[in-house]
Amino acid sequence: MSEHYASRPPLVEADWLVRAVTVADWRAAGVGKRVSFARRFEDIAARNPDNPGKVRQAAAMVNEVRDSFLEWARDMATERRPLPWVFCDVDNTLIRPGDGLSDANKTAVKAYVAAGGAFSVATGKHPLSIAPLVLQLGLNTTQVAGNGSCLLDRNGITVLDELRGTEEALRSALESRGLPIAVYRPQGIETGGLWPASLDEIFDRYGEIRPTRTRLPGAALKILCIVDGDDLRREDELRLLAAELGVDCCRSDRHFLEFLPKRGNKGQAARTVMERAQWPVLHSLAVGDTENDELLFALCGACAAVANAGEWTRRGADWTIGQCADSGVGVFLDRLRLGLGWAGLRSDMTF
Repeated sequence: MSEHYASRPPLVEADWLVRAVTVADWRAAGVGKRVSFARRFEDIAARNPDNPGKVRQAAAMVNEVRDSFLEWARDMATERRPLPWVFCDVDNTLIRPGDGLSDANKTAVKAYVAAGGAFSVATGKHPLSIAPLVLQLGLNTTQVAGNGSCLLDRNGITVLDELRGTEEALRSALESRGLPIAVYRPQGIETGGLWPASLDEIFDRYGEIRPTRTRLPGAALKILCIVDGDDLRREDELRLLAAELGVDCCRSDRHFLEFLPKRGNKGQAARTVMERAQWPVLHSLAVGDTENDELLFALCGACAAVANAGEWTRRGADWTIGQCADSGVGVFLDRLRLGLGWAGLRSDMTF
């Protein structure tokens, strides 16, 4: 094979195609789904535990291809969009639950937008919960809410997907196991029959609107279940339930396991936002901390995890930035802005 390809003269006019195919290959997992550069490497390493040489080679190659992409991505910048669109998780990423938005993060977001960057939050929160934050940040972009099941903009809430036909089966299955649940709808959040009043305080701490004890009209955007992430047996059982019912399941916090419609994820929602704005979808950066950010990482151009993120999330990110408690997002945004976006990024950078 080496001799065959060595005998073929390189075609300068095909350089762009070679680079495009190489980047595409390194953003596709072994089973074909889209992944981040870092998750692609983790996929290779997991499938070759007895071949350390191949793993070392893959580590070097992923950095080379990522740097090639970063060089290529600079061409996406124009006078109208000089910086990548940043989609940022809220809880434990932009804001630590129980705290307000830090002055450092607020200043950095506003400076980034003023410099020509676009910024949107991408969160599991209800859209009504993030409206005050959007106002505080002065954002005019479309926001991703409900873990990607809906969008929020100046015209209100847009539903992207819902739990059609599975809501009642999910409610019944979860409550039969004695688990408290909350159903998210465009008008608000309703509780299941096993919801203790003490859980309202957790919602207050996370800056989420309080749920009502009465049924609300409208689409079921998602169902949030209160279950400890350390209970691995129960976790496996509930993920199997989700697969049987044809819905997605992800953990957004050690307390919260969420059941979502198949197209109700942050990654698809972010791409919808960019496509509607006629923004190149790879001219984007995702920032997050946990499993529900995985598809956001996979479907944006590049991604960063805050240092307080779980190990799995950090290993799937192109960079690890500062802690949420230390306004790591703000520091990262300032570096992006001062480094002129993609031009200031490299694989080996630390933040």
